[in-house]
Amino acid sequence: MADVQMSESYRAASTLALAGGFLESYTFLLHGHVFANAQTGNIALCGMAVASRDWIAAVKYLVPIVAFSLGVFAVDWVHGKWPRSSSVHWRQGVVLTEAVLLCGCFFLRDSPQDMLANLIVSIACALQVQTFRKVRGSAYASTMCTGNLRSATVAWSVWRKTRQVEAKRQCLRYVGIIGVFALGAALAVPLIAALREISIAFPIAMLIACACIMMRSGNPTVHSVERTHPDDNADCD
Repeated sequence: MADVQMSESYRAASTLALAGGFLESYTFLLHGHVFANAQTGNIALCGMAVASRDWIAAVKYLVPIVAFSLGVFAVDWVHGKWPRSSSVHWRQGVVLTEAVLLCGCFFLRDSPQDMLANLIVSIACALQVQTFRKVRGSAYASTMCTGNLRSATVAWSVWRKTRQVEAKRQCLRYVGIIGVFALGAALAVPLIAALREISIAFPIAMLIACACIMMRSGNPTVHSVERTHPDDNADCD
């Protein structure tokens, strides 16, 4: 059995996944068809641009890649420097910092300032995915879905072989996170069409809600879970 923090609760994970799905659509629909959440596609597109000697496009895709790396580095630095005596947990500080960063997108119009918007979102998503890496004790990602899909399939396979109840629950949790991510991406379409840059208020609200969820209890642990698969501590990317 292992204690699970409020930051690993399903409510916190779902709220973050909703924001993550929205941001995936946000940069693609409003800022130059770039996926700023995860960088696999951008790395491939950057490579193709270099091969075609389209240097402007290469830089366009390189910016979110570098920004994402800087965001991951920033989280590790903050984690090491955050005062242990602080009344605010370092994860709360990071998620609120992410919300403040995204506020900058309110002032960035589409096309002329796409690169800066994608840079901001990439850093924000890196902060989020590096800070919140588990849901109820199992590794997951709130800004991308490939690792979650793999973990859901593994958990389903374990349940099919062993009929372990916790394996079934893990599978359903991962499927739920994927579904919420897709919902966030879907909600972005009408919100962006109606509100344009102001639509960034939606993920900002979700991040603030996540911070509030973590503040709900003074006790950092909320429940215990039993790990059912050795893969549970693996990173999802």
